[in-house]
Amino acid sequence: MKMVQDIQRAIISGHDDRDHDDAGSSSVSSSQFPQLAGSHLSMSNPALEYIKYVTHVLALDSNLSLSVSRLKKNLLRLINVREFSEEAAFKDPCLSYILPDVTCEFCCISRDMDLLRDSDLMKTQWTCHSCGNPYNKNIIESNLVDIVQKKSLSYQLQDLVCSKCRSVKAENMGNMCAKCSGNWICKDSSDHFKRSLYVFQNVANYHKFHWLLEVVKTSLLL
Repeated sequence: MKMVQDIQRAIISGHDDRDHDDAGSSSVSSSQFPQLAGSHLSMSNPALEYIKYVTHVLALDSNLSLSVSRLKKNLLRLINVREFSEEAAFKDPCLSYILPDVTCEFCCISRDMDLLRDSDLMKTQWTCHSCGNPYNKNIIESNLVDIVQKKSLSYQLQDLVCSKCRSVKAENMGNMCAKCSGNWICKDSSDHFKRSLYVFQNVANYHKFHWLLEVVKTSLLL
């Protein structure tokens, strides 16, 4: 609890300092949090994030679940956040995308790459773990572009299903489902499709894959 109180005091102190420079400033900038390749959450409260991460790790021990639940409740009360509010729920702060079977052109050893979490890939030079030679990033970007284009094609050619009984539309001319008179909807929603593309957008932005970024932005317009 002392750690949370110290964080809160630091936040309040920071607010007071900024008020002298900018009267309109009222929250901690999310730029104070590390922006990594997989970052996708808008964070503004260090104390809240500290509570969520520490209690989430402690809760991995099932024997401590009740104690951790009480601890989290008391800590959230210190910063005036409700225990079951949406902002108090833990969300993984880092996206992940594993590109399988990336082959080194020199030694032909293949490996799976997590393009958003692998610390080795956060460096400018991507090297093979076996021979130490660099990977061809143009080939990797080309593979990613191919994956995005296939996702886009699959979304556009998907089946229509009934919104009530989930039956797949078999005839071309029917406006409603013959079984239950439900409306036809896409099997995969546009929101689901766009969420899957945001992962590739993170990869493109962080690793500076300009071709991939252009393809993703075009696909997001669908």
